[in-house]
Amino acid sequence: MRGVFKRGKYWVVKYGSEYLGSFKNKSDAITKRIQYEQRFGIPSKSHPRDNLEGKIFGNLKVIGYTGAADKSGSRKVIVRNILTNEVKEVSSHGLKTGQNNGLKRWQSNKNFGVHFRKDIKKWSAEICFEYKRTYLGTFNTKKEAIAARKQAEKNILNKGEI
Repeated sequence: MRGVFKRGKYWVVKYGSEYLGSFKNKSDAITKRIQYEQRFGIPSKSHPRDNLEGKIFGNLKVIGYTGAADKSGSRKVIVRNILTNEVKEVSSHGLKTGQNNGLKRWQSNKNFGVHFRKDIKKWSAEICFEYKRTYLGTFNTKKEAIAARKQAEKNILNKGEI
């Protein structure tokens, strides 16, 4: 019966993705599964896939599906970067989990690279660019540290240097 399978010496019962329990004999496991099917109906064979076309993730807008899948089985989609109009192919799983959103890591978190140093009781700012970490200084307030960080980001985006 679907949703009932043997794992080691026990029979495991699942209803969709929900774990219902383990039983020593098969008949008890089947009974439990039948009770759930009578109460909630037979679950669909697969959960429906999300239609991502037209949805926006960060700076990326989904144009459509390629029909291909990556190594993990996630469908590949074609996306357009809203800011640069660049078109590329990415994993749908990466879009849903936030790994692919068209933003650099330091753009996706507004306070990335700014932290409080307890030893000197001041705010510190830093930025990494082209695999080099640049220390931007210590500041009395968090706002000053964020401002220094934002200025460094603007310099990178405009000039390609800090």
